[in-house]
Amino acid sequence: MNNLSVSPNSHSSFWVKNMFVAASILYGTLPVGGISLLQAQVQTFESYPYLQKAYKEEKKKNWPEVQALMEHLLSREADNKTAKTLLIRAFLGQNKYKEAEAMAEKVSSDPEGSQQLQNIRTTMLSKGLVQENVLSSWLKKSKDNDKTQLINAYIHRLASTQNPDVALNWLEKNYSQNDSRALRKTRSVLAEKCNKNDVVIDALSPLLASHQLGRDDLRRLGMAYINNLDPVTIDNLLPFVSRPEDKKLLATAFVFKAIAQKKGNLAETWLKHWENIIGHSSDIQEMQWNLAVANNNVPEIIHLSGSLRKPCLDTVEVLADRDADAARKMLRSCDIGEQPKAWLYLAERLQDQVALENHPLSSPWEKQRRLVLARIYVKKHQEEKALQILPLLYPDIDIILARALLLEKHNRFREATIARSEIYKLNPDTDSLDHLTYDQVNAEEYTELLQTVSEHVSRSFSRHYTLLPLSVQDRFINSLSKNMPLIQKWQASKTEPLLASLDYKHRAIFVGNVIPHISSDQEISNLCRMLPPHESNPDPDGDTALGHCAMAQHRPGEAAIYFSEVQRERSDIWPVLVYALSAAGDTSKALEVWREYGQIVPSESLATVLARDALQEKDFSSLRKLIPDLTSDIPDNDILKAKLALHDGEERIALSLASHVMASNPSIDQTMAAIQIADKAGNYDQALNWLQSIWEKYPDNADLKLEYGMRVAGLPERKKRLQALPLLKDSSKLQPNNIKIGESLAWLFLADDDRPAAMRQLEQLISLPQNFALTKEDQKQQVQQRYMWRRTHADLSRRDHITLASIWSPAGIGEVVGNNQLSSSRRGVGQNMQMGWWDHAISDSLLTRGKGLAVYGRFFIDGPGRTEYAAYLGGAAGVRYKPFSRLNLNLYAEVFDQYTRYSLLASSHHKYPTKGPNSNTVDMMIRASASFFDQGDFRNDWREDRSHWNERFLYLDGAWWVHKEYFQGVARYQQGHSWKLPINQPQTIMPYGFGQFSSQNNNHLFREDFRAGAGIRWQYWFNETPFNAYRSALTVNIEYQRGLAGSLYERANGVLFSVGVRL
Repeated sequence: MNNLSVSPNSHSSFWVKNMFVAASILYGTLPVGGISLLQAQVQTFESYPYLQKAYKEEKKKNWPEVQALMEHLLSREADNKTAKTLLIRAFLGQNKYKEAEAMAEKVSSDPEGSQQLQNIRTTMLSKGLVQENVLSSWLKKSKDNDKTQLINAYIHRLASTQNPDVALNWLEKNYSQNDSRALRKTRSVLAEKCNKNDVVIDALSPLLASHQLGRDDLRRLGMAYINNLDPVTIDNLLPFVSRPEDKKLLATAFVFKAIAQKKGNLAETWLKHWENIIGHSSDIQEMQWNLAVANNNVPEIIHLSGSLRKPCLDTVEVLADRDADAARKMLRSCDIGEQPKAWLYLAERLQDQVALENHPLSSPWEKQRRLVLARIYVKKHQEEKALQILPLLYPDIDIILARALLLEKHNRFREATIARSEIYKLNPDTDSLDHLTYDQVNAEEYTELLQTVSEHVSRSFSRHYTLLPLSVQDRFINSLSKNMPLIQKWQASKTEPLLASLDYKHRAIFVGNVIPHISSDQEISNLCRMLPPHESNPDPDGDTALGHCAMAQHRPGEAAIYFSEVQRERSDIWPVLVYALSAAGDTSKALEVWREYGQIVPSESLATVLARDALQEKDFSSLRKLIPDLTSDIPDNDILKAKLALHDGEERIALSLASHVMASNPSIDQTMAAIQIADKAGNYDQALNWLQSIWEKYPDNADLKLEYGMRVAGLPERKKRLQALPLLKDSSKLQPNNIKIGESLAWLFLADDDRPAAMRQLEQLISLPQNFALTKEDQKQQVQQRYMWRRTHADLSRRDHITLASIWSPAGIGEVVGNNQLSSSRRGVGQNMQMGWWDHAISDSLLTRGKGLAVYGRFFIDGPGRTEYAAYLGGAAGVRYKPFSRLNLNLYAEVFDQYTRYSLLASSHHKYPTKGPNSNTVDMMIRASASFFDQGDFRNDWREDRSHWNERFLYLDGAWWVHKEYFQGVARYQQGHSWKLPINQPQTIMPYGFGQFSSQNNNHLFREDFRAGAGIRWQYWFNETPFNAYRSALTVNIEYQRGLAGSLYERANGVLFSVGVRL
């Protein structure tokens, strides 16, 4: 074993042993017959280290180590008794009783080992480790005394783990015939616990005659006889009882048993018999007194009480249940002495009014005497006497309390409140408060109750936080509704501790009742702060109060949620729910709730709210049902009726009602509603007059000033519009980020010919931060709106426009050779033209109004074919006038000059008119151009908010050369769809189709052309600044034209290519 401190191997052990024997023989120290003794000594020598180690480990309670050491030693020396004993201890130390019992049985041959085995088995039985069959095997091998010990251990275990009856039944079943004295005594003990007197007698009576019973056994047998009320057996038993006190105990027990069994004659007979045996004594008199008490023998009780010198009050107490008159008589003769409490108790028990009236007591018992006497008066309906001995000013709380109870019993609550108030002053606790408020409620003193509770809370809250009793909370809340004026006068400092003293339910009811009567936002906030949401267990009263809080704090949506929860349990909450839903803007739900409850209207204010909701939902059938519930000549009601009249097409009635409202000194909201009615009735002048009147009445009202300014700014007359300018300037100072105001101001500045101011206003609008809280669609509109401001700013910021273009057309124009004769070929060979245009605006006033007056100059270079350039050079200077702001019409007057560099050039393919080289002409040209259908969603402009869009235009152009009397005209309609290119530059591509009509009148020769085609256009915008949109664009067109009719181009087909840039 690895953990042994001494571990000799077999070889070394053998060597030591043989060397010891050899040495003994050689030196003659070993007798011839002493070999066996020598071997025993050697074994002792070898086992010593193990035993020494085991004893050390035993002291440490290291039982596993002891077990290991001894098992190893026994494997070498199987007969080592000490090792076996230590091994048994090791097993017991580890609660290994079976192993210990098995080892002990091996060493049970000697008395010490046998006793050890008996002790182990007894312990195993007491611990319940042995089955009955194992016990039987042990009993067969055990001696008588050991058997009794084992049986006792087993039945004690049964009695403690189950009950004595089980143990006794087992013993009776298995060993009832065993005459062992020990087992008989065991049976008697168990039988006594099981109240089985016969078994006790059966077990012990055989041992009586042989004097084998001890003192406890005699007592046990005697009590069994007594329980059977057998006086003969008691007589037979008494001679064996040696001690007088034991005899007295048995005799007394017999008497009391007989008395308890209501066998008074037997007790009396036995008592006389006992007196004859021991003679007359105080003990006999005591038992006689008890017998007299049991037999209700009042004279004997009184006689023996005197003989035994029993305390007077004790005798009165015994007589009280048997003869009240005798008890009262004796009570009046008793000396109160040092027992006033007992005397008062008996006096009240006997209702002895005479004794109480004639025996005043010293303090503090005098108070109790008055209380007892008062209770007796009350029972005898002598209330006035009771009140006389319970004065209100008596300096004792119990006296005042008794007076209060007496008054409460006879429903004299107003007087009772006085008494309870005195009690509360003396002892201001919650119990006193509870009783005081009870009397105040019954006396209908609600104001006093509220004041009492408030003062109590203020006083106690300063010390510590406590809840009022539930009954007080109930009374307080119920009284609250009957004295609301007092609540309105309370300060918030009183309300906070009061709320802290109410539980959640009562606090909620309080808040719900009080909030509608409080106007201060701060006080409402303080109240509602004391009522957090009760999420763990929602309560209807709590939700109602939270709803009122939300309404008072302008959170109607939240209030509607709370009231909806309450509605599930309380249908009477629906009007408040309607108010909340309406205020939250859920008008359809409000009407739905109203219809759910039969369309009843409990109040006119609710009818007004529902009528507004019906109007909001355009539910005119419901509005028509609600109108009769609205009182006439009330502005709000007249407005509702007017709006219904508008719906019914009765504008005259609607205007009449609106006029009636305006004649009744209306509020601002009512005036605005009347103005809206006038607008819808088509009487805009009246609406503006009403608006002007209310603004003049409230000139400092910013909203009215803004509304009036916006309306004036929308008037068609320019002079009237300009009246809005100072109004909107003031409004802009208050609302610098208001887009509508800013836009209106910009247009007004333009109308006032103040181009710099208009540009500054547009720059302010453009600089406004973007509102990212808008929806995606609204954000797109916002971006496009900002682009249009920049586009307008760009138009206002520039006077000069330059356009350059280069065009290659599919066919030119056939020329007249002379004498009104056409050239030999009317089909042109195509032409190219390069041109430039410069335009300079010269009038700010016209520019700002959307009109225009400008001077311009232009030049062109024309060639008769696709590869021949500058055959014709021309230029012009003139004036352009745009007379209308809303119509894209331009009128031109210019001086035109054309220069031809060479005469007719001929080739195998082309012929030109015969004009001399270096010829030129000067002429006056009058021109008009206009475009239609190209505004709004069809304009040719960049779009910030779209990825593609439609474009179209109808272009009309006509020019007249005065001196030549030469006319040219063109009409072109074009429509296409533009797509933004998927790159980070402003470029678009647009396929389009067109139809075109051209005409020419030269020397009274009229020619025309009809053609159609399709093309594609690429555009690129550039030259932008933070305040200016793209001011320049590059355009490239290529289109195919097909001639349809006419003589101008002889229905020639071809491809046109153009490049233009607008700077």
